[in-house]
Amino acid sequence: MPPPTPLRILITGSNRGIGLSTLHLLATRSPQHHYILGTRSLAAGTSALASLHAAGIPTSVKIEVLELDVCSDGSVRRAERWVRGEVGGLNCLVNNAGIPVREGRGFDVGGEGGGEEGEGQGNLRKTYAEVYNTNVTSISLLTSTFLPLMKQTSSDPRVINVSSARGSISLAGSWPAFPGTEISAFAPYMVSKAALNMLTMLFAKEEEGKVGFWACTPGLCKTQFSGWREGAKEPEEGARVIAELVEGERGRFECGFWEFEEGGMRMVPW
Repeated sequence: MPPPTPLRILITGSNRGIGLSTLHLLATRSPQHHYILGTRSLAAGTSALASLHAAGIPTSVKIEVLELDVCSDGSVRRAERWVRGEVGGLNCLVNNAGIPVREGRGFDVGGEGGGEEGEGQGNLRKTYAEVYNTNVTSISLLTSTFLPLMKQTSSDPRVINVSSARGSISLAGSWPAFPGTEISAFAPYMVSKAALNMLTMLFAKEEEGKVGFWACTPGLCKTQFSGWREGAKEPEEGARVIAELVEGERGRFECGFWEFEEGGMRMVPW
């Protein structure tokens, strides 16, 4: 059997959390691939790369740090030019970068004109705009920017959007509220992930037969993103669903919303 064909894989927001754990998992089991560690800060990316080497990833595994702020049009364009020129193409894009809600998690709706922001609180309109811009608009822009390159340089291009089960409209009515919180504390994030799921489906329909698209949920993991929640999964467990979609044989997973739980891949209702 011939050796596996090396893939060129870009993971955004991979200097920590699920993104970093995904890179670690993939690099451990498939060291032949070329990995691109997307990060807003080169310093943070360099530190993340050092942590991967300290955790046992050999320096022979090709991992390059790419400065990429998904919310900056200029940064996205520069990143595409760099990948095109320095890497020569892209097989898989993992849209992992995202934010929950602004720090403070409370909102000051205010009176006429929106009111003023209080300390530790955020204006509701600004919060929704910020979360939606990062979790939906920026993913659409980034994906649209890289798609031409992917279709030119890969026979099996793949885009994996890291969503959340909290973006499932089907499941939303069955969840208990988190203790001590109000719906407003999580609504912007949940709504943005529901929109990301729709965006995934729309891209899949438009690129059917040309590019594979999937949404996935790592589940609640013990990361900075979740506030290091007790009882949550280790991020390496959450990364498994992404790794399976990146490397699964062509046609194994239909376009959909996926998770890895109880030892296997399964679909999550939209």
